[in-house]
Amino acid sequence: MVGLFKIIALTALSFSSTVVAQDLAGITPCPCYTATTWAEDKQCAPFQPTSLCIIPLCLKLAFTTIPGPNKHCPITPTITSRLPCQTACPKGCPTSTQTITDSVACPPPAPTLPPPSSLLTSWKPPKPTITPPPSQPPRSSPCYTETVSATQVCPEDLMGCPPPDCIYLSTRTVPPGPVEGCPITPTSVQFRTCRGRCHGECATQWITSTATAW
Repeated sequence: MVGLFKIIALTALSFSSTVVAQDLAGITPCPCYTATTWAEDKQCAPFQPTSLCIIPLCLKLAFTTIPGPNKHCPITPTITSRLPCQTACPKGCPTSTQTITDSVACPPPAPTLPPPSSLLTSWKPPKPTITPPPSQPPRSSPCYTETVSATQVCPEDLMGCPPPDCIYLSTRTVPPGPVEGCPITPTSVQFRTCRGRCHGECATQWITSTATAW
């Protein structure tokens, strides 16, 4: 009788182990991996910065791990998400995410990573709008014209005329430096008036005076 109970107990234990093994073997595998692709949102308004965006010449490298091949998932479903609209100049180094495939089909859950910014690495800042400087008001005074005396010989210079008894002093005013709005200083050549005789008139001597403002 005791031997009969032992046979029944061993048979029940063997049946129980078989049922557990079948249940473990029949457990539903982990859900199929769904890939996510990121694309620009065509509905975003064009970003127009108020000043020139300065993008640092650097790149941060990040890694994300996806499950390995799963015999229960012959096709990997894919969803497409939209990148957020750009409302400010990018700050810091952009991130380039590299994908690593795991050796197992059901790896332990990993923390959620931020959306990859691989599309942002090819983003080019728009050309800044250059506003021309306001036009300058018309000048109240004309540009300075430099007067140069010509090298000239008159007949009276060869007649041995006596020197003049008097000299007129004339003042020529010049600007203190370059005149704003006048990149080129025009030049005027002044010629003597030849008399052809000894006239006995007073001579003229020019004196240069520098103005404080022009």
